[in-house]
Amino acid sequence: MAIRLIAVDMDGTLLRDDHASVSPRNLAALQKALARGVQVVPASGRMLTFLPEPVRALPGVRYAITSNGAAVCDLRTGEKPFTHFLPLELAEEILRIVPPEKAMCEVYINGESYTSRAYYEKIPQYGFPPEYRMFLLKKRTVVEDLPQFLREKQPQVEKINLPHQPEPLHSQMWRELEGLGGLALVSSLPNNIEINAAGANKGAALRELCGMLGVPLADVMAIGDSGNDLRMLEAAGFPVAMGNAEDRVKAAARVVTAPYLEDGVALAVERYVLGEAGGV
Repeated sequence: MAIRLIAVDMDGTLLRDDHASVSPRNLAALQKALARGVQVVPASGRMLTFLPEPVRALPGVRYAITSNGAAVCDLRTGEKPFTHFLPLELAEEILRIVPPEKAMCEVYINGESYTSRAYYEKIPQYGFPPEYRMFLLKKRTVVEDLPQFLREKQPQVEKINLPHQPEPLHSQMWRELEGLGGLALVSSLPNNIEINAAGANKGAALRELCGMLGVPLADVMAIGDSGNDLRMLEAAGFPVAMGNAEDRVKAAARVVTAPYLEDGVALAVERYVLGEAGGV
């Protein structure tokens, strides 16, 4: 089996602890794969504008799976050959469940993040840990009233993100959202709740992209660590879990590589794509 496409998660997989940079060894391995004609596809829960620049700048990286599979983006043209949006009526129901006094809420629309001023002004009160600082400072558009914005603009909603909710709030919110029906709930970071339309996931997006490119899923390596990567690993012919992955992700993998801080992506690519000695 020859790997023709690598779908790789970002946080906890390819990126370093700063959630923005890629180690030299990981970059070198992906560059070698690209030079051999292997397609490299970033596959992230992030919206398009939050994809790390070192990844977007890799020559040959054209497509990205964003917002947990709600969109496949052509980085060259800006087009989205595949989308799976969250119905607006469900988005409005979610916002009714998550008022500002409960938790932070942001809505991903057209590759960008939107939030209400009421949420934004309460960020200091939500008790985010220091390691979330980078996510809190990311570019987002602040509107006066998010529910009103959705009603008036009728945008295409990719995903709703509820970052870092400590227990017991996290479990309570998860149960309330499950009760709505029609949603896919996953988490890529501790205590996150990431909300997509039912059926929207990285695996479904990967299937659509591979069909468009004429790449058999059997020839795809998928690499990830968290619950939002599970469907992607199940779809790929060669699923790889990081050493720091959740147990259920490891159970779905053919190979478990080293943790992300030990260049696990490079080790898997070097051995199973490039055929180099060593590796996993």
